[in-house]
Amino acid sequence: MKTKVVSLLLCVLMLVPGSFVCAAELPSTDNTHKELVQDAVDTLEDFGYEIVDVDVVDDNQKFIEVDSIEELEDYLNTFEKLDNEYSVEIQPYNPLSRASGAHTVDWYNPFAGFDGLTLVCWSNVDFSYDYKTVNGRPQYTSITDISSYLTGISMTSWNQTSYSTSYSAKYSTKDTCTAKVNGYYLLGVSIGGQPIGASRKDTWTATLTLVP
Repeated sequence: MKTKVVSLLLCVLMLVPGSFVCAAELPSTDNTHKELVQDAVDTLEDFGYEIVDVDVVDDNQKFIEVDSIEELEDYLNTFEKLDNEYSVEIQPYNPLSRASGAHTVDWYNPFAGFDGLTLVCWSNVDFSYDYKTVNGRPQYTSITDISSYLTGISMTSWNQTSYSTSYSAKYSTKDTCTAKVNGYYLLGVSIGGQPIGASRKDTWTATLTLVP
């Protein structure tokens, strides 16, 4: 009789939802978390990012906190729309035949948050140059330095690695300089409490024209 009762109880436990038999077939929380982190890594790589040590991310930089891959994709899709090219015209202040000058070409580059907030951020390229005036028209003689950086509020940091310059004529000979600045963005992502560092190479293009 006892044997029959025990056998009956075992059968009931196997049929009851949430019993130890069913629970043993469920994936563990640790495995689910690892899969989420790996999905985030795969998504970043799909968008052209390279995974880096989180210690590389700027200490003052805020990590983007997301709970799902969809949230991460929303941010990365917004980031793809940022403008990396701008041009301006300026009039040199010094009327001398030869002089030096400096100017910052800056443009608005909004970085989107995840709560509908548009963050305020600018890309900046500093030109340091020498020029001369010929027949009342300024023209470049050399570029002494180019530097680039972000200002305002952003969810990434920008690191310049190199630059190249070229000259062209818009109104007169050699009055326009175009700088192509190479560098990479650093991004910090926290998904499910797990921090991930990522970098992506990019190029900014800034053009500065000297006018009489």
